[in-house]
Amino acid sequence: MATKQYSKRFVAGLQRSYLLAVPAMLVCVLLANNYFYDAYYDYIYPRRFRQTVAAVDRYWQHHGHLPTLPHVRYRRLPPGTAPYAYLTDRYAQQNPALNATHYTATLARGAAQVEVTVESLGPANAVPGNELVLCSVALSLGLFLGLSWLLFRFTSRRLSYRLWAPFYQNLRRINAFNLRDRQPLALTPTDIREFAFFNEAIGHFTGKIQQSYNELREFTENTAHELQTPLAVLLAKTELVLKRDRLESADRQELLEIKKTVLRLSSLQKALNLLSRVRALHYGGALALEPLNATELLREVLENYEELLHYKQLHIQWPQEQPWLLHSNRELLGILLDNLVRNAIQHNVPGGTIRLETQVAGLVLRNTGPVPTQPATDLFRRYHTRSTDDGRLGLGLALVEAISAVLHLRCSYQYTDGEHAFALGV
Repeated sequence: MATKQYSKRFVAGLQRSYLLAVPAMLVCVLLANNYFYDAYYDYIYPRRFRQTVAAVDRYWQHHGHLPTLPHVRYRRLPPGTAPYAYLTDRYAQQNPALNATHYTATLARGAAQVEVTVESLGPANAVPGNELVLCSVALSLGLFLGLSWLLFRFTSRRLSYRLWAPFYQNLRRINAFNLRDRQPLALTPTDIREFAFFNEAIGHFTGKIQQSYNELREFTENTAHELQTPLAVLLAKTELVLKRDRLESADRQELLEIKKTVLRLSSLQKALNLLSRVRALHYGGALALEPLNATELLREVLENYEELLHYKQLHIQWPQEQPWLLHSNRELLGILLDNLVRNAIQHNVPGGTIRLETQVAGLVLRNTGPVPTQPATDLFRRYHTRSTDDGRLGLGLALVEAISAVLHLRCSYQYTDGEHAFALGV
């Protein structure tokens, strides 16, 4: 089945690696056993002979003469003989069926020197002892298992990296894919059927999404363009009718309501178009960035609303005015600040205040107003907030959230001590 192809290739790769590596592993085990046997006969096997020689030396030092022990012989040496120690194997002289192992070493006490020979008898055809056999088997088994484990870890990682390399390459291409690109998503081809099916599904899926996105964008752009002319014509004709002298008061009032509705519809169309453009920028559009002073932009926005602030008797408090320098888009940042200030004006109370704090890391805008009736998380949703201003479109904070995401800014809200507070920062 196709779903088992990856597993088959992985197992086949492991088999090839083991077929090539097992002979080398066996050679390593044999060499290690050879070195172990040498070490055994050089250090471990003579240990009991050295213990006997050490016991003879201690006895000689305490009693002043050499002890009489079975299988131990002594021979006087001339003064000044260099110390030595060695191990020899030979057939026993009395019985050729026995193997005699001799360990010879020198002892010295003052000027006297003695050669001590310790003899050990055993069958001539005797095999190595249990200690050597058990140690050799344990060493071979442990070394083989350790090499097998290291080979499995290395081979599995190497095979996994090689087999999964196309998948991770395609994953990086998917993460870098932009809906605004004209070209379809190009994925790295692979001969693993599971990954090939995945590539086909992802390509088909992203192609449909890209097509739907382009159709929606085209529809939005066409709607925004085509609605401008009828709205402008309707507004112009309404104003022409209002200029007539022979017009009843009731008719004039109805025409004013129509004009107000047309103006609101035109503003709504522009706001929705702007929101759509901002959302499109969030999904991969290019922005013209430049060094900006947000404090100066905020001051320009306040100057634009100076008459409205005076009309609503709102007081501006700006005790801490520091330049907030950042690298951003001037147009979008100006729209963001404009919507924040307009929101603070529309949701204020007569005679209220607007307090501003600009710092090197951001700004905080506070305004007096009634207690919010909806959760803070719903304030940035379209048409969710309420205002006493009939001309409000309900898109201001939605634009704030969208532009903040595009400019990589953080906008948070909280209501404390009778004030609505919006904090904007990097």
